[in-house]
Amino acid sequence: MDKAREYIEARKQIKGIQAKLSRGSDARVGTSSSDFQSTAERNVELASHLAITENRCRELDLFSSSAMSKLNEFSVLTRSLEDQKVDSELQVVALTTRIAETEALLEKMWERMRELEQERNAAAASKQRAERALETAEALSLE
Repeated sequence: MDKAREYIEARKQIKGIQAKLSRGSDARVGTSSSDFQSTAERNVELASHLAITENRCRELDLFSSSAMSKLNEFSVLTRSLEDQKVDSELQVVALTTRIAETEALLEKMWERMRELEQERNAAAASKQRAERALETAEALSLE
């Protein structure tokens, strides 16, 4: 902000000096040579100030260009970070979805394992009953 004010101030100074130079160069008829000499000296002084001020303006222009370049770089980096954040958030959502799907699949597998175990236990119990029934039948037939 200070550089911007300084730039505006320098531009105002340039305009003021240019105005003074144009007024000072109007040599009127009947002026003495000492008045002309002091006007010429004042014009030289004003020209010197003008050159210094213009140089400062160029420096401020360079600084402004550099600042804008850095600002553009910062904007690009900010956009890149925002894109990475969005990508990361999308990855988190995808991973969360996969976790939920995996949990659901594991739950189904667990239920199926319980069903298979119940079927196996039922088959084993049925086999034992059948064996006992066979043993009973054999024992009755022997009698």
